Amino acid sequence: MYSYMVSEGGYTLPNGKAVLSNLNFTVKSHEKTVILGANGSGKSTLLKALGNQVRLTRGNVSLFDAPIVSWPKKQIHALVRPVDHAFKPSLFHRTIWEYITHFLIKQRLPKRDIEDKAKLLLCSVDLYDSRSEDMKYLSRTDIKKLQIAAALCSNPKIMLIDDPFIGLDANGYSQISYLLESLHLTGITIIVATHDVDFTAVWADSVIVLKDGGIVAAGTAELTVDQEVMASAALRLPMLSLPFTLMKNVRIARYPRTLQETVRLLYSLHTNQMMEENE
Repeated sequence: MYSYMVSEGGYTLPNGKAVLSNLNFTVKSHEKTVILGANGSGKSTLLKALGNQVRLTRGNVSLFDAPIVSWPKKQIHALVRPVDHAFKPSLFHRTIWEYITHFLIKQRLPKRDIEDKAKLLLCSVDLYDSRSEDMKYLSRTDIKKLQIAAALCSNPKIMLIDDPFIGLDANGYSQISYLLESLHLTGITIIVATHDVDFTAVWADSVIVLKDGGIVAAGTAELTVDQEVMASAALRLPMLSLPFTLMKNVRIARYPRTLQETVRLLYSLHTNQMMEENE
């Protein structure tokens, strides 16, 4: 089953500048999909189109086999939850607990259900013990976790996450990567827009590579180690692959994209060298 089908999609600004053009792709349900592109490639605009925050000026977006424009906005809001790269704090909610419960209060749940669900959500992102903290003093990692918890309030089927790693240190990067994997295991379809090739290489099931609003290539995470595709999108290969590109005298059929593949390739190269020396 497809969560999305986009056909001949395009988006042009009022000044005539084309931001997206000739987009044709599908997103399978329950997959981890990355929209990969350099800054200005149109990935954030595409993510907003998938969330019905921006309406394409050409072509169509289908959500669960029905045109997205035919869905009631309230239903889309419940099924599809965006997580923006920027956090918009509330003037009326000081603590983590106040912030997360106000989303549940809007759903008119009984008080006991609000408390139980808020606890469950904050535990799922490892923020329950910090629930009384003032949001003004949260780290970037905890802010991202809080954004994700807020998006989960409506029990979405799809999450659209824009550049989740901006401003994160190595520990925060690892925590958010792990959290995204955990969300996927619960059955949520995750779509991430990013320029992070290293994350894409190890995490994604499917990848849509953008350049100047158009699709350069679409396929699996193997695209991240395709030199021609990455160069066309003004992106580099994964860091794990780069040292092997400098081995001009060694024939390498395929560059590694994960740590396990790198170890296997190094072992294979070492073994071959030992065999040649013994001959």
